Amino acid sequence: MAHRYTGLPSLTENRIAGWVKMWDYPTMPTSIADSKKRVLITEAQPGDVFDVQRQADGRVVLVRLVKPKPRPRMTRAQCLRALAAKPLKPRLSWDELRKLTREP
Repeated sequence: MAHRYTGLPSLTENRIAGWVKMWDYPTMPTSIADSKKRVLITEAQPGDVFDVQRQADGRVVLVRLVKPKPRPRMTRAQCLRALAAKPLKPRLSWDELRKLTREP
């Protein structure tokens, strides 16, 4: 005998829907430390730096630190101007330096 559509899902459809709901659990990414105490972080990029924070309840929190943008390199003209403005000359004479660094 053929099943007539009554507008209600059949028993088989209810069972399948129940199985789908049962297996639809969100997963939590977990990692296991290896023998060298390393843990793989899938969201990390090579060169990322993390701050390791140990909390009182035994948890370890990693905070990704933001890399500062590198300063642009000085041009040759800027280097020459800087050297001319602050010449590398000692502030003390040799005798003054000897008095400060030698025991009496």
